[in-house]
Amino acid sequence: MAGFFVLKIALIIPESSRIDVLGRFSDTMTPLPNLGLPYIAAILEENGHKILAIDQFAQKINHGQVLSLLRDFKPDLVGFSCLTAAMPSVEAMSALIRTDLPKTKIVLGNVHASVFHDYLIQKGVGDFIVHGEGESIIAQLCEALECGESPEKIAGLSMLRNGEAVYTGPAPQIEDLDKLPFPAWHLFPYHLYECHPLFGVNGVCLPVIASRGCPYSCFFCAQASAFNGVRARSVQNVVDEMEYLLDRFNAPMSGLADCMYPLTHKMGMDFCRQLIDRKLHTKLCWATEMRVDMAEPELLGIMKEANAIQIAYGVESGNEAMLQRLGKKFKMEDARRAIALTKQAGLSTCGFFVLGFPGETPSSCRDTIRFAKELDLDFAKFNIAVPYPGTPFFDSWWDGKVEDMEYHKYNAWFSPQKGDSLLHVPEDMTQKELLRFQHLAMAAFWIRPSKIFQHFKNGTISPKVMWKGFKAMILSMFDSFFRS
Repeated sequence: MAGFFVLKIALIIPESSRIDVLGRFSDTMTPLPNLGLPYIAAILEENGHKILAIDQFAQKINHGQVLSLLRDFKPDLVGFSCLTAAMPSVEAMSALIRTDLPKTKIVLGNVHASVFHDYLIQKGVGDFIVHGEGESIIAQLCEALECGESPEKIAGLSMLRNGEAVYTGPAPQIEDLDKLPFPAWHLFPYHLYECHPLFGVNGVCLPVIASRGCPYSCFFCAQASAFNGVRARSVQNVVDEMEYLLDRFNAPMSGLADCMYPLTHKMGMDFCRQLIDRKLHTKLCWATEMRVDMAEPELLGIMKEANAIQIAYGVESGNEAMLQRLGKKFKMEDARRAIALTKQAGLSTCGFFVLGFPGETPSSCRDTIRFAKELDLDFAKFNIAVPYPGTPFFDSWWDGKVEDMEYHKYNAWFSPQKGDSLLHVPEDMTQKELLRFQHLAMAAFWIRPSKIFQHFKNGTISPKVMWKGFKAMILSMFDSFFRS
């Protein structure tokens, strides 16, 4: 290692209120692992630093308990992964660290930190903001701090200089993703990352990301602002990681966390053949999200053979005009064909839908509900459209006032109480209408005798989880009809 001494670094996945983020359905969900910090932890551990990893959300610990862990560890550096909904926790813990551990430097990363870097530096929430991929940048920053050198020569950082926030310019992207070490899950509470109940798999489920970036630029997605272009890991490297997760962490399931995987037909065929040739399909299962225009019988057949258990599709809307506005670049008929072929291959299907984008009307909401039922998906989720930072949606909506951001509203299941409001409501709809359509969509899809019987028969949803979900739907509908 190039520096003079080893740094003690705490990496924190901050808490977001489970109720704010998941609404009435919080009891039916499991913690979702963050992939960014485990990658950074692996790089820093490889460089000889001592790491304390905290997942405040999964471990269900409050700010005081986090501070107590930090006092005992005495970190030189604390890093936070900053999603918008978690910013109240980041700001509160930053203030506590400033008071109790004044010599500790604070680093912020992820999309929210990159978008609002000037504000967060000027306000003193962080000493450094990491823009883009953090692995190389954070390693260089630690080396500079070790050696007592100025970090201003490091590309990809924001910091304070003479009372002003400065940005050192974009850092080069990591071209060969195979050179990165596997995420350091052993430093995180990985045993808490259980498979989602809807997968019907017992045990740990850890995410794998096989590529970075996306060839598409959807209206609601931040991929294009986070990455330039698309880079993919080799198929062998991805399968090696899945085998490692099974052997090292006894994880019987891997979730492909890419915005879409595979990126090409050939990549999908090669990936599945590797799993089969190495007989991993007999030991582990996996799930992924694909575009509907990627679904082909040959690919779906080998995915089934390679023990894929579910394919999710971002259908988004059942209205052609809305799909065009969102930049999806496919038609409803593509979705019909994809779902039919996936079911014929014997694979479970999940559809993601969003209500409330600009241009949405009561009629287009009804179209989406009808289409979701027509497709006869095994699972479906209906979100409210949220203008997340880093997306074209946010850029077209935001008024530039960072101080007025209402962090708790940045989630797709935010349920406004009296006097509160959603971030965005389409011009031709009222807030009450939009919330009712969301809850009506869930009820219309899920509370059908055929759907309930299907999941009881197949054992894909336990009676306990089904009862919790049913109760959450009824209470959510009551909220939207009588409290919003």
